[in-house]
Amino acid sequence: MRLNFVISLLYIIGFLSAEANADKINVNCDMNTDNGIGIDVDIDVDIDVDIGVDIDSNEGSSISKEYYHENYNLINDSVFESLTNGTEFLSIKYSHDGINFSSKGLQMTIKKPFDNPSLVSTEYIMYGKVEAEIKGSHGSGLVSSLYLQSKDLDEIDIAEILGSDPYRYQTNFFIKGNTTTYDRGDFHNLPIHLSHDQFYKYGCEWTFEKIVWFLNDVPVRELIRGNKHGMPTSPMRVIFSLWAGEDTQNKDTIAWSGGLTDYSRGPFTMTVRNLRVENYIDE
Repeated sequence: MRLNFVISLLYIIGFLSAEANADKINVNCDMNTDNGIGIDVDIDVDIDVDIGVDIDSNEGSSISKEYYHENYNLINDSVFESLTNGTEFLSIKYSHDGINFSSKGLQMTIKKPFDNPSLVSTEYIMYGKVEAEIKGSHGSGLVSSLYLQSKDLDEIDIAEILGSDPYRYQTNFFIKGNTTTYDRGDFHNLPIHLSHDQFYKYGCEWTFEKIVWFLNDVPVRELIRGNKHGMPTSPMRVIFSLWAGEDTQNKDTIAWSGGLTDYSRGPFTMTVRNLRVENYIDE
């Protein structure tokens, strides 16, 4: 039975080290089989884990600050960029040719399948506020997106603007990449003008207690801690992306995004200006 215990222990340690990306694991076993089994197990595990801490109390939130500062490149305070003369806060993730800065702002353009221009912030926020003025792209199947995402796939979709449905936009959120259900999204009507005809200010405020989504500084949705899905608990980066639903080759995503894209009606452009980002971790 003792031998079985050691085997089980080694299996568990191996599993944990693999899941946590252990840098070092040393196991020394000294067994004496005379008149039974004597076991001396020496275990040395050095694990470097990159996870978000599930904060269940204000005390836990305070404790986690050191962890976040040591392991993430957090925004010191706040950022504002007009995005008319380039950016220092964002870096290009995909499709350099489809990204341009002008007096109109940041312009992200799709001309053919799989272009997917996108930019991601070089720094993280751990709780905070993000807002930007966006004129979405026209075109069936195209999605103009502003969202926050963590390494472990916490996500807050601040705005998903569908080219096929210019009278409203969607907000959403996901916890640790869980996409088993799609009952988290809400649609919100735009006041007067179409999403691709006028700039609207899309934003959200993420705190320990809740997430609030805004349109032109007016709250349109609120998510409270204790909801059945949970809350994001990991530092997140700001991401802008213009993409076509058909590129995913997923029939449900294609249907949601408005069907296939007719590229002969392009080019298709998403325009962004006046980005503001605040980090709340030290408040």
